[in-house]
Amino acid sequence: MTKAEHVTAAIEREGLFPEIDDDGDLTLRYEGGSYIVFVDPDDEPYIRILFPNFWSVDAADERRRAYRAASRASRRSKGAKVWLREDEHSVCASMEGFLPGPEFFEYVFPRMMSALQYAAGQFRDEMRAALADDEAAGDDADGPGPDRFDPDGTPRADDDLL
Repeated sequence: MTKAEHVTAAIEREGLFPEIDDDGDLTLRYEGGSYIVFVDPDDEPYIRILFPNFWSVDAADERRRAYRAASRASRRSKGAKVWLREDEHSVCASMEGFLPGPEFFEYVFPRMMSALQYAAGQFRDEMRAALADDEAAGDDADGPGPDRFDPDGTPRADDDLL
């Protein structure tokens, strides 16, 4: 069996139905999310699962919180990384590793998916907590909150930081 066949069979044994894209990578739905399993035939031991764009980032203050939340989620997760895409408008989680052979994918796939979901959940919790903290602090917050800046991003003149 090829690497792609091993990976596909392992995913199907979990009751999932992956689709193969033009590059030979697998896309699948899992617990409400869309995932991509990268199957590089030129790098037999390497495997990567991506949970793309699970959170959107729309404003500069949210971007600052997202970087902090991604760092914290990555630190708390075993093996999973949470990161902002290069355009800084969405957040992804990924997990990658090396296997002794493609037949071992079936043993790590459930744990990899669990770790990705945990990392994404940690990120979401961090973002919700940061938003709640910002809302609770209001105008009396120490330090710059989203309401302490003019639309162009400069601190307001009445801000204590000046």
